[in-house]
Formats: sequence, C-alpha cells, structure tokens
Amino acid sequence: TLTIKPYGERKQTYKWPNRRIEYESGVEQVQKVTVNPIVAWELKFVGSKSTMDDLRDFFNAQAGGATNFYWTDSEGETHTVRFSSDEMAITQKYGGRPDGTIGIVGFETTLTIRKVW
Repeated sequence: TLTIKPYGERKQTYKWPNRRIEYESGVEQVQKVTVNPIVAWELKFVGSKSTMDDLRDFFNAQAGGATNFYWTDSEGETHTVRFSSDEMAITQKYGGRPDGTIGIVGFETTLTIRKVW
C-alpha cells in the first residue's frame, strides 16, 4: 500500500484505447478494444530526503511498474494500481534556508499510477 501522500493537485485521466480505421472515402470506423478505460493519476510528491528515500524504496520494491499495489485517492476510495513507468526521477530543490544559507531545501518527484482492473 502506498501511504505517502501526494502534494497539491492530482491529475486524473481516462483513456479508451479504441482502434480506429479511416477509409479513403473519409469514413472512420471505431472498434472498442477494452471493457474498461485506462484510468491514471499523475501525482506530485514533495518532501524531505527521508520522505523521498521512503518513496524511492517503495518504488523499487514494486520494481517500477511490475507489481500492483493499493492506493487510496483523495475521496477515500481504494484502488489497485501500478506505476505507469519503470523510471523515477527525484529533483533536489535548492534555495535559501531559514538560517540564511543556500542549499538543498527539499525534494520532489512526479509519478503516474494506473488503475488495474
């Protein structure tokens, strides 16, 4: 279960992977390929090195997108999901600290998860 909470907006997308064929006459034929749409959430995570280490460890434990896990959305509904990518990039944020020095002030990453039906 992914327990680390995302920061800010959560972008949710629905995609139907329909098969489309357009004929020379301009007529288009659409064939429904799946029973359910592809549902995905883009989640931004912001936090300390410790938070990012925990998130990275969870990502690695899932082998990227190889393993399903549970995630509860902001409305309290629990979904079976997996990471959409096998890659995770963590950005170190630099800036002014309260003590007046310049250095790392936090970390962030954006991950997309996909519903497993």
